[in-house]
Amino acid sequence: MTAQHKSVSFDAIEIIQFRYCLGDNPSVTKGSVPISIEWDAQARTTLPLDYFERSRPAKQPQVRRFSPRTREKILLRTGYTAEEIKLAIVEAMAIRRERTCTLQQLYKLGALKQSRRSMKGESGEDRPPILPDRSAAPPPSRIALLPKAA
Repeated sequence: MTAQHKSVSFDAIEIIQFRYCLGDNPSVTKGSVPISIEWDAQARTTLPLDYFERSRPAKQPQVRRFSPRTREKILLRTGYTAEEIKLAIVEAMAIRRERTCTLQQLYKLGALKQSRRSMKGESGEDRPPILPDRSAAPPPSRIALLPKAA
């Protein structure tokens, strides 16, 4: 019995642009405002895959991380008020505190084990493990490969 060779190929790429908006993810750096993208696309561009591959930079850019000030500037330009931004920062901090308390309670109950990356605080108290930083805002566009028409 011979194995059937299956393949998929693509001939176009669609770039979809989104507007930034006030986010709700509390995992941002302390004192920073959560930023996200809106659901509705602002613009769509379809390019031949060969053209896209020839014209894009050879080295892929690293994950974008916006400073707290840059995040605020983006949201102010988008139309959010300074008060809305401050409220989002306060809400994110409150949720982070709640999550930290929950983790500490779960460790005390033995429901979670400390990872090797956990550390002692300055006064010797146990801290929850250090979690990966997921505070980077997504870029304002997404790329999708479009399959070749049959």
